[in-house]
Amino acid sequence: MQPRMTRAVWTLFTITIIFMMLLVSCRPSTPEVEPSPTAEPPTPAPTMPTLDLNALYNTQWVLAAYGDPDNPTVPPASIQINATFTPDGLLAGSSGCNNYQTGFQASTDGTMTIQPEIATTFMACPDDQMEAEQAYLQALAQVTSFNFTADGNLTLRYQLDSGEEGLLVYGKGAVPFTNTEWVLVSYGDPANPTEAEPGIPVTAIFSDEGQLSGIAGCNSYSAGYTVEGETLTISPIASTMMMCTVGMEQETAYLQALSGAESYQITGQTLVINYTVDGTPGALTFSSANLPLVGTLWTLASMNGIQPAEEVTITAVFEVGDEAGSGTVAGQAACNNYTGGYTVNDSNLTIGALATTMMMCEETIMQAEQEFLQTFQATQTYQIIGNTLLLQSDQGMLTFTAERTPLLGALWQLVSLGDPNNPTAPVEGSNFTAQFIRNPSAPMGVLSGTTGCNEFAAAYAASLNEIKINQPISTGITTCVPGLLEQEQIFFLALNNATQYTILGDTLIMPYDDNQQALVFQGTQLEVAERPVLSDLDGSSWYLWSINDQAILPGTTITAIISVNPEGASGVMNGSAGCNTYQAEFGEQLGVTTTLTSGQFCNLPAGVMTQEQNYINTLARAYGYWQTGDQLILNSGSGVLTYRTTMPPAAGDQTHLLINRDWFLVSFNTNFSLPGEREPSTRFNQDGTLNGYTGCNTMNGSFTTNINQITISGLSSTMMACTDQALQNQEQAMLAVLGSAQTYQVNANNLQIVGAQGVLNYSLIPLTRP
Repeated sequence: MQPRMTRAVWTLFTITIIFMMLLVSCRPSTPEVEPSPTAEPPTPAPTMPTLDLNALYNTQWVLAAYGDPDNPTVPPASIQINATFTPDGLLAGSSGCNNYQTGFQASTDGTMTIQPEIATTFMACPDDQMEAEQAYLQALAQVTSFNFTADGNLTLRYQLDSGEEGLLVYGKGAVPFTNTEWVLVSYGDPANPTEAEPGIPVTAIFSDEGQLSGIAGCNSYSAGYTVEGETLTISPIASTMMMCTVGMEQETAYLQALSGAESYQITGQTLVINYTVDGTPGALTFSSANLPLVGTLWTLASMNGIQPAEEVTITAVFEVGDEAGSGTVAGQAACNNYTGGYTVNDSNLTIGALATTMMMCEETIMQAEQEFLQTFQATQTYQIIGNTLLLQSDQGMLTFTAERTPLLGALWQLVSLGDPNNPTAPVEGSNFTAQFIRNPSAPMGVLSGTTGCNEFAAAYAASLNEIKINQPISTGITTCVPGLLEQEQIFFLALNNATQYTILGDTLIMPYDDNQQALVFQGTQLEVAERPVLSDLDGSSWYLWSINDQAILPGTTITAIISVNPEGASGVMNGSAGCNTYQAEFGEQLGVTTTLTSGQFCNLPAGVMTQEQNYINTLARAYGYWQTGDQLILNSGSGVLTYRTTMPPAAGDQTHLLINRDWFLVSFNTNFSLPGEREPSTRFNQDGTLNGYTGCNTMNGSFTTNINQITISGLSSTMMACTDQALQNQEQAMLAVLGSAQTYQVNANNLQIVGAQGVLNYSLIPLTRP
């Protein structure tokens, strides 16, 4: 097996290099010699585009970006805006808070007019949603044209009365149940599904007339069906009776599952059919998304129905050229690498003459290569079904599967950036990573990651090859290793500038700067975001990393401990909100009602109370949750809360900053401290003991810490009488707060201890007193 793995890795490396060379070749070149002037040929009259209006109709389009056509902004996940166009000229949808409806006219030349009199409902929502709604409806009323991107996204151009031009970009939301080609992704036990066999597409198409048809892997099949609400019933299935060498066991299981269909649900581009066979429940999961021909690493799964030998690796990568409908194809042909041109027109595909390297391999490998090249160059048509590419010719059929780590659910590690011809490695000591998380029902999501110095997050929208990322927001730490801050800035600008991406195997390539430079990542597949059973979260502990795209303040810690009631549908979440403790009662899907269980005021670090209020307000409007790897994501009407099982680096254990220092009391609760014979102070020693002076008496005790939590016990003091009542009050407050201490935070020269009985603020520098 080792030689095959080595060959596969070398193949992917070679294909990636070829792709990067093709990327560079797309850049404008600088001529070495100034050409002599020549008469310009007459400019041909522009041809008007012809757009398919059926692609516009009866699809829920979800707003993915808006604003500046050159750099649109992704809306926050809390604002869901969509539009549906019908053939009779009706446009309706949600504008973020209210539903709306109006009329429109669209032509095949791309022109569009939307009636400015837009009827809406009259719900009141938070200010940010109402402002977004007003701006959206204003833009919608002044739309002038529409178009579709290469990935099938919808774009609407508008011009405001001020003359400002803008762009609305939509992705597909929920796909219609009928007249959609659904491709099987998995089947069987919903908790432990079996993935569909690669290279053996299984499909289902439900017609408006109540007929189901498709391919079961080897044979075609048909049946009748009825739908009532989400209840699905499928009549006895008829199929052809061919025998194939592969996929028959899967086909049998699939047809049995269809016969036992009971219900269905659609989320975005995913269809799930629930079934029962012999008393055992299961689920068929389908997708309507087909990978693109270009920018995908295709690996041969079978040639004329026969799988290649284990030691044979054959691949193909198609890339677009300078002219529409043409490009370059390259890959490995079992032994040698090859490259050549291709042309495509609808489903017709022609492969041009191929140039290959001249290596020699074992005879069986050379025979497989020769057969592949002959069949490949004879290609006449192609079809993509999900992640399967079929090439048909009079020489036979080539079946490829996509070698592509999904963008979602992977941890992407940056390996280079800059000029693809002379890439720059990340600076020593950095750790650039990125993880894309998205709600399956919308094209938007949150990109989060680290640079090795700062954590960052940004809203993004993506389809199969197109992407838009807002300018990332980072934790803003400046004490990084040499060169990292400069490279971090380039990295953030590149993410914001990127509009396309390609995944070849486990390599993510994100061009920027008009394809002149690229970010290149290596991917490690992680769990895809899913919604676990609520009871699975019982007893779990989480640390908040960000509120919407904003990382929490350095030096603060927000926690959540989840307890689920025995019925599994409700429970309690409690923890620290940054200064005060809180408790949140939740019901199904984590609908939350929150209350603070303490009422202290913290002044360190700056902004902690504002952050606490923002957290409580966002948590109070939570309505759903997702989990991926070590992340818990709460969706809220005010945004997104992102938790992890580990603390953010900026809120790490500060015990080393606490101990072996003389901390002088600045204030207790809302009162400034008073000196006695000397300044009141507390010292935490490395051996877990503490000592200090209250202004009247010396004190001693012991303490333990756990990250930002602190427990103080065994406090005792001398018994001298205080000289006045103010010092007596100060001593009582110090001992009460220390004895009930819960959390602490060190920020530069300042220390804050929060207890059930109040707050103590200290400094390494004693107060200057008159």
